[in-house]
Amino acid sequence: MKIGDRVKFLNDIGGGVILKDIDKELVEVEREDGFSMPVLRKEIIVISDDNTVEIQHKEAPRYVVKEEPIKIKLSKDNTLSKDLDEDLFIPEDNEVNLFISLTPDDEDDVQKSDLNFHFINDSDYDAVLVLKKNINGKFFLLKAENVEANTKSFLFKISRTQLNSYSKLIAQVVLFKDKSNNSIEPIEKKINLKANKVYGLNSFKENDYFHEKSLLYSLNKVDYTELVEKQFLNRQLDIKIKQDSNIRIEKPKKIVVDTVEVDLHIEELLDSHRGLSNFEIITVQLDKFRKELDDAILSKTRRIVFIHGVGAGKLKTELRMALDKEYKYLKYQDASFKEYGYGATLVIVRK
Repeated sequence: MKIGDRVKFLNDIGGGVILKDIDKELVEVEREDGFSMPVLRKEIIVISDDNTVEIQHKEAPRYVVKEEPIKIKLSKDNTLSKDLDEDLFIPEDNEVNLFISLTPDDEDDVQKSDLNFHFINDSDYDAVLVLKKNINGKFFLLKAENVEANTKSFLFKISRTQLNSYSKLIAQVVLFKDKSNNSIEPIEKKINLKANKVYGLNSFKENDYFHEKSLLYSLNKVDYTELVEKQFLNRQLDIKIKQDSNIRIEKPKKIVVDTVEVDLHIEELLDSHRGLSNFEIITVQLDKFRKELDDAILSKTRRIVFIHGVGAGKLKTELRMALDKEYKYLKYQDASFKEYGYGATLVIVRK
């Protein structure tokens, strides 16, 4: 599989051409409609000019991928009929919730405030987000981000005067889970931002993801019937290929999750902090932060979560300033809001 190869999507109708390699698992594919998006290598197959699948093996047979409709019925309770595989995946209605959020930087003067853009991944899947803007029919990349399950990620900030140039956005999302055969259809959503709606009365509302009021744009609307039909087709293709004894099926590599949790509340660090000034308390907390992060780097810990609480936000601000200045090579984001609420920062030491 290389740049320039024509490929067909296993989880979607159609295909495209590989534009570039992103990493060991992802490639960028230009679709037949002109859009480009990141796609997992395991979710595409190389095809030749006559639309046959190219199996990379000596004397391997070729299988034609036929896009024939498969009739699959769902019962009223959204379950598969008994004659189909019971382990075909159907997500529950509340299992995947994806949003682009707009939060005013100044709650006291919303009408003139800058806007903070976040991507919210309220699901048990890791997500690859590609966000673009459309200006006169031309697309400009704004952000490409890998966001872990049940977290939110800051994207960028714009001023009110810049809003017009961000009025037409396109969000593309690929959801995946390690060591799982289940996947969800890649998502593409157009977002139209109009100043009168964004800055309208009561546009920003209370929500489950921020302390501040925010405007949330939902990205995912899953068509379960269509999803199951395509997964059934993919399952049949997998079975056909595995039946050929000459084809080697590689087992996925085991991934060890190694996460360390550090509570920076002063009560957890000192038996008593009476008589200490705020400056002295934060100094103790930041010294603990640096020591634990340095230890994590040396011991090759994968991820480390620092619990700093919400409060006035001073410790969180100082901690992230230290990350930006002293640990520029590390990536960080808000930790899982399901586990820590708003009061923790996740630092990714190594992937």
